[in-house]
Amino acid sequence: MASLREEAAVWARRVERVSTWAAGLCLTLNVGVIVFAVVARYGFDVSPIWTAELARYALIWSVLLAGAAALRRGEHMQIRIVVDRLPPAFAAVIQAIRRFVVLGILVFMTVMGAYYAQKVSGMTTLAMNVSRSVPTASIPAGMGLMLLQYVLILMAGSANRRNEEVVP
Repeated sequence: MASLREEAAVWARRVERVSTWAAGLCLTLNVGVIVFAVVARYGFDVSPIWTAELARYALIWSVLLAGAAALRRGEHMQIRIVVDRLPPAFAAVIQAIRRFVVLGILVFMTVMGAYYAQKVSGMTTLAMNVSRSVPTASIPAGMGLMLLQYVLILMAGSANRRNEEVVP
């Protein structure tokens, strides 16, 4: 039977895969809409106003959904030069504080993003005339996925680092 660490590592890989595919679909939609807009404008002399808005929202969703995959791969920006030069005991304290700060920010962004998406649900977008909560929901969706991924990475610990370097 697999240990909790190994199960967390398996789920972290699954979240990474879902995050990557969802972001890829949103990016494909973004590129498709842009290509459609260019062909419509220069091929048929028609410029649908909704294309710019849909492309922008698809890109925003893509970036925020990809955050969980980037987190697992260790691709988010870090400045470690100071921590790497500290004595090991002090560096461990700084790393623990950093983990709590990251968790706090992700929880805050998820909760406040959900609150904001709910708050703007009565408003509509200009071109597509859909609820503004549709594009705004990308914030709690992306941050929530990153929060889940971060907790799984912390739970997995060394089991998550078999083949790749992941820095929680």
